[in-house]
Amino acid sequence: MSISLFILRHATAQDHAAGLPDDDRALVAKGEKQSRDVARFCAQHGLLPERLLSSPVRRAWQTATLLHEQLPDCPAPQATLWLSTRTDATQIQQGLAGLWQGPAPVRDGERIFLVGHEPHLSHTLALLLGSERLQVEVKKASLTHLAIDSSPAQPRWPAARLCWSLPCALMR
Repeated sequence: MSISLFILRHATAQDHAAGLPDDDRALVAKGEKQSRDVARFCAQHGLLPERLLSSPVRRAWQTATLLHEQLPDCPAPQATLWLSTRTDATQIQQGLAGLWQGPAPVRDGERIFLVGHEPHLSHTLALLLGSERLQVEVKKASLTHLAIDSSPAQPRWPAARLCWSLPCALMR
């Protein structure tokens, strides 16, 4: 079984200095534009998610929602607690493993998009690529494509292959 996993970090949001609780920080105009640029890039290259999973934290949820609204036939985002700011890479990896055993298990060839936060996404990438150290830095509104060729076997995941990683600035 092979799936395509796309990791999308939330777009640019209000600064920490704004004094808001972290979960309440919203996308700024630049972040909204970045989200539209990602959707346009996906449409141009036939990258349509079949499953769109997002952190419920406001800035990630807004990024996922804009992708859904701007990308024709994109499914609505599903709030996924294991992608929130209160988790870590191990919990994300366990959440991904659950997709193989859940009520709607992944299908061969499925394209799954994850929308989340740093540093958890970079740590998750490192684990999926078979490394203990960070190898890829996930920039805001960047899209990273991984290929996973078999279902996860506990306690160790199969190593994923990095297909590509693009910052939003190159998606215009």
